[in-house]
Amino acid sequence: MINPLGKPAGIGLVALGAILLVLNTFSGDLFTLSMHWSFFIMIPGALVMALGMMTGDQTRALATLGMATLVTGAVLGYQDLANHFQSWAYAWILTGPVAAGAAWWLFGIVHDDPAAIADGRPLVFFGLLAFLAAAAVFELVIGISGYGILSNLTLGLVAGLTLIVAGLAVVFRPGDGTRPVERMDNPEVLDSE
Repeated sequence: MINPLGKPAGIGLVALGAILLVLNTFSGDLFTLSMHWSFFIMIPGALVMALGMMTGDQTRALATLGMATLVTGAVLGYQDLANHFQSWAYAWILTGPVAAGAAWWLFGIVHDDPAAIADGRPLVFFGLLAFLAAAAVFELVIGISGYGILSNLTLGLVAGLTLIVAGLAVVFRPGDGTRPVERMDNPEVLDSE
């Protein structure tokens, strides 16, 4: 007889073991209460996700909610430990489409559901692509962490020069600025010439 809770229980044990390893790594002592606050978000998320994985097909939404909570806690934990809260400008992609896709993909693997795998895999793939693209734009181009191409100095120069060019274009445009603009599709204008 096949145990229907075998895969979900195994996944739950792996997740619990990973959480205990991370706790031990960050706190140094497994049995102290000095764990990082983000684990108070990640652990309930992992438990809700495991509950969603262990029950029937109707609980894919529960697994998705748990995965989104787990990933949100992980992102917030990273941001707090690295003091990199600016990354939330693009890290939300991980908590939305990537987390949902990962939950559906994992749900499909656990319940041998090819439709769930087919729904989840592209969300993870395209979500990670969107995350990397947004991270590149925000970090390398805009420079929200202060290291981009358009850092504060460069951004100030580009914005200042753009305003100067726009102002010069308005000041030195042809005409005296009092004549109304004539439209070519207006028959009265065409007949008057």
